[in-house]
Parts: sequence; structure tokens; C-alpha cells
Amino acid sequence: MKQLIIRPKLCINCHVCESACSLEHTDEDVLELSRIRVIDTGVEGIFVPETCLQCIDAACAKSCPADAISVYDELGTVLIDYSRCVGCLSCVGGCPFGNMLHNTDEPGYVFKCDMCFGDPACARFCPTGAIVYEEIEPLTGKQQMVLDEA
Repeated sequence: MKQLIIRPKLCINCHVCESACSLEHTDEDVLELSRIRVIDTGVEGIFVPETCLQCIDAACAKSCPADAISVYDELGTVLIDYSRCVGCLSCVGGCPFGNMLHNTDEPGYVFKCDMCFGDPACARFCPTGAIVYEEIEPLTGKQQMVLDEA
């Protein structure tokens, strides 16, 4: 199965991943609407692209009272079914990693990485290879994202 692989040492803080994601999902270059964030670690020159971990046992899904969040088995992606979402934001509080996001301009509207349904824009446009989407062996842990220290 393909997975996002993050290589923090290659991230140059260019924010191309955020712009590509925002454009892919909203047709606007609005970084606040990106499903990926580049985190400044506070260590000079070290930045970490961060997005949904696509958890196997997703806390966001467990916290959803409307069963609007589930794993799409074909891609191993945790997806939101907006036809079921009631806008309660329980999933935002439920995600221990802070990767379930909401648009404050549209109350109740939550969003997260959907891996662009198998062709993540963040990986496609990352100029340094800090984010790639590659075939890897299935993991046995609680999440499917790989932090590669290469």
C-alpha cells in the first residue's frame, strides 16, 4: 500500500506543499485551508511537514457521534462522509495530533488530509522530496504515516 513518507531533513520551509494542497481542495491558495502544515521546530533549519496520520484506530472516528468518519480500505485513508457529519467538532477534539482541522469561517466544517484520493498534491509538488508517496510494507503500529529520517 502507498503511504506518505515525510523526510523532515529535506524540508526547506517553502510552503509549496501547503499551497498545492489548498489549491487541490479549494481552488484557492489559502494556507489556512491546507490539510498539511509545515511546523517550525524552533531548531534552526529544521521544519516538519505535518498532516493526518491516517490512524488505523482513528480517535477522530471514535469520537464522531454520527459515524461520519471511517477508513477507506482501498487506500487506507481516514475519510469524512459530509452527508453524515453534523458539525459538532468532536473529531477536532478527538484527534490527539491536532490534524483534524476546521474552518472558522464556516462553523462546523471540518477537514483533514484525504491523501487526494491516491495522488497527494503535497508529494507531487514538493521540490525537495521531503514529502513522497511511495509503496511501503504495511506497518503494525497504530498509524500508517512514516517519518523517514533520511
